[in-house]
Amino acid sequence: MPAHRHFALAVMCFVANVACAGEVAASAGTDGPTQCPFGHKSIKAVPILYGLLRHSDELQRQIDNLEVWRGVGCARDEKTKFVCTECRYAFEPLAQAWARFGENPQSFAVPLAELVAGFAKNKQLTSRLIYYQCVTDKKVLSESIAFWTTTDSTKEVVAACLRDRGVKITEPRGLVENPSLQFLTGSAGGDTIMVELHTSNLRRGEVYITMDAKFANKPIAPAATDKR
Repeated sequence: MPAHRHFALAVMCFVANVACAGEVAASAGTDGPTQCPFGHKSIKAVPILYGLLRHSDELQRQIDNLEVWRGVGCARDEKTKFVCTECRYAFEPLAQAWARFGENPQSFAVPLAELVAGFAKNKQLTSRLIYYQCVTDKKVLSESIAFWTTTDSTKEVVAACLRDRGVKITEPRGLVENPSLQFLTGSAGGDTIMVELHTSNLRRGEVYITMDAKFANKPIAPAATDKR
């Protein structure tokens, strides 16, 4: 996996585990979950590989076939990842919820919110988009998107994009001790929106953006056909 995607997954896993902490998981047994929130019972225990793994076609084949799981964002004491082989949602023990990453916004069992699915439209992308969804057996907790883009997507441009989608910006700010990192927080209805903009010193002229939406009440839908 290219370095920017490794970084993206690490950041998104951290944000998701914090956002989802405290929720109750679906059907968690003593040896792991027995079914996913969508009623699938084909749960596979996949060994986790840690460290900076060198990407290869063989490693990607093993990941795609759920023979191994890349340990980005996983707790070090977690040796096995429980994954539904039908919908590819994985159980996150720290968050006590289920999560899924994907590059296809149409591949999720519950359709992504338009704010998330359409957030990167008209951006000058310099990487692939990575989408994320975290659910329990009752509702969607959060959804995220991460990508690299050019500096044309400044904080002001992103803020305007959010306002166009009905988000009320409540706290535009940066960190004095880290001027390369800026935050935008806002709300839409009862949902909480947080955007982070990381200006890269290594990738000059580019910004890494993550946008996380935490939902007040977004119910899960019946399992959809896997469009991975």
